[in-house]
Amino acid sequence: MEKNKYVTYIADYEEVKMPSSNWTKEWETKSMVLSMLNELEEKIKLPIILKYIQGLKINEIAKILELNPNTVKSRLAFGKAKMKQSYEEVQKEARL
Repeated sequence: MEKNKYVTYIADYEEVKMPSSNWTKEWETKSMVLSMLNELEEKIKLPIILKYIQGLKINEIAKILELNPNTVKSRLAFGKAKMKQSYEEVQKEARL
């Protein structure tokens, strides 16, 4: 955990003030990612959070979740695909 001292947790994100002038767009993007994450099953969501938010390696995630590293990789791929699909649906609705 010492190497992850610069991690910002999604749950804590609401308390963080956005320093840039484009903060509303950044906030909306983070909010959209959070809602897409919440749509995923727990077994798919956990590896994504550990990899992309916590910054852990595949082998570390596999050890924590007591899974085969290939299972972690497939869950990450599946989760990213589902999130991409959700994002594309949101973008399609925004264009209409």
